[in-house]
Amino acid sequence: NSGATGLNNSSREDFAVFPNPTRDYLFLESPDALLGSDFYINDFTGRKVIFGLIDNSKIQINTSELPNGVYCIVAGNKIKHFIKL
Repeated sequence: NSGATGLNNSSREDFAVFPNPTRDYLFLESPDALLGSDFYINDFTGRKVIFGLIDNSKIQINTSELPNGVYCIVAGNKIKHFIKL
């Protein structure tokens, strides 16, 4: 559904994760549309391993306790993948 700005909900909920690959910390940078939303990180089996609240436009997530591997982070209706080294 497009509004007067031409942006749909999908693009307003897009977010960035960096650095990728990561070691101890991952940053999630999100638009205002996601403030107050939950995020969660799943491992390759689909198990939720980290979750939290997007309470700032840029949040730091501690990934130091995660085993090395590929993970997905979900916020709003978007999914991004990252590698933990």
